[in-house]
Amino acid sequence: MDGAPTRNGRIPRSPPLHQHSQVSLISDSSTPGERTPMKKASMTSSEAVVRRRWPRFVSKDGTCNYRNHHVPLHKRRYIRDFFTSLVDLRWRYSILSFSAAFVMSWFLFGIVWYIVSLVHGDFDHEVGDPDFEPCVSEMRDFTSSFLFSLETQTTIGYGSRHARDSCGFGAFLVAFQSVVGLIIDTLMIGVFLTKLARPKKRAHTLLFSEQACIANRDGKLSLMFRIADIRRSHIVEAHVRVFVVRHHRKTIEGEELYLNFEDVNVGFDNGTDRVFLITPITIVHEIDKGSPFYDVSEDSLAKEDFEVVVLFEGILESSSYTLQARTSYLADEIMWGYHFDNMVTCSEYGYDVDYKKFNKTHPVPTHEYSARILDAHRSSLSLDRDVDNNRQCKSNLDRVRDDDDDRGVDSKRLSMALAYENEVHTMVCSDNEWGQGDHVRVENGQKVTCTKL
Repeated sequence: MDGAPTRNGRIPRSPPLHQHSQVSLISDSSTPGERTPMKKASMTSSEAVVRRRWPRFVSKDGTCNYRNHHVPLHKRRYIRDFFTSLVDLRWRYSILSFSAAFVMSWFLFGIVWYIVSLVHGDFDHEVGDPDFEPCVSEMRDFTSSFLFSLETQTTIGYGSRHARDSCGFGAFLVAFQSVVGLIIDTLMIGVFLTKLARPKKRAHTLLFSEQACIANRDGKLSLMFRIADIRRSHIVEAHVRVFVVRHHRKTIEGEELYLNFEDVNVGFDNGTDRVFLITPITIVHEIDKGSPFYDVSEDSLAKEDFEVVVLFEGILESSSYTLQARTSYLADEIMWGYHFDNMVTCSEYGYDVDYKKFNKTHPVPTHEYSARILDAHRSSLSLDRDVDNNRQCKSNLDRVRDDDDDRGVDSKRLSMALAYENEVHTMVCSDNEWGQGDHVRVENGQKVTCTKL
């Protein structure tokens, strides 16, 4: 059977059943046969094709792989929100757009100044004619009008070419063009500053482990992955959210659903999803009845077609901007039976973090069964233990009754507490042959205490 790949590209496999110390699920131990993961042969090509027929929804770098088609009024909606559209443009396109806006405004106002000079009759007289006062001095052709437009809008200062007070419309046009140039400058500076201050690049200093692991953690089967921040500036209110994306699912009614999202509990009920990201931390999801991985075993993991999407959100301490970093793990990027290596060591200077070990793992003894089977196994063992304890309790009760029959003691309804090692069982019985407040101790390693109700 197939398993999850290890860090060096190979896939762990279960040893043959005859190598397990316990083959049956119902045994005297609390967990089925645990073992250390071993290497396994690669998947067949047909199985690999079936598993990878759905494309990845979120790339490892956080890019969402989707395209919108046939959106009504698509361009109009983007134009209405033009500022966000400009901010979302790539740098090359933003610079090109504003450069084109400046050149276009200079060109258009150059045409207007040329028309004003033409209407005013500036071109009908020689330059420097003492009997004629032009609207714009030294205006000879369209080139000179374009240069005058550029000088006016950029406020670099006039030379011999300047507007004259003999043309009232020229004064208005100078003021209007200055305002238009100021608006373009303000918009460009706002867009560029927003692009520079965006925390999008800040996410590049956040690290996610290349692979996730499933193994026992504090006695529970758990999914684990690592997050680290290599900057010294802190992230405030940092928290993690995890989703499982089922690329395709069919409902009971036969409806086909694509990209079905399921929440994965990483501690948002008790607040452990909020992290203090100073040193690398391991995010742990306990696989229980509410987990999407409740039925996933080592063998079935190789055949699963899901994607674990991780969202890390927080507020930058330096700029107060909200940050979101994303990554995802496919089923073949989850290793069964591995823990992450320890990265933090203590020295005379404090704590040292070795990022060479960030993606390193080591195998740990882990059963290959799903959490559902393990819970059923533990419940069966607990039930068997309760049955045995009840039988022992009844045996002790019969023994006490026989002793009291010999004594001829009369009592009323009693409550009997039986202590067996670390477990306490309570029985309520009615008998007319026990004395009130009698306490009976059975010398077989178990204590029987009788008290009157």
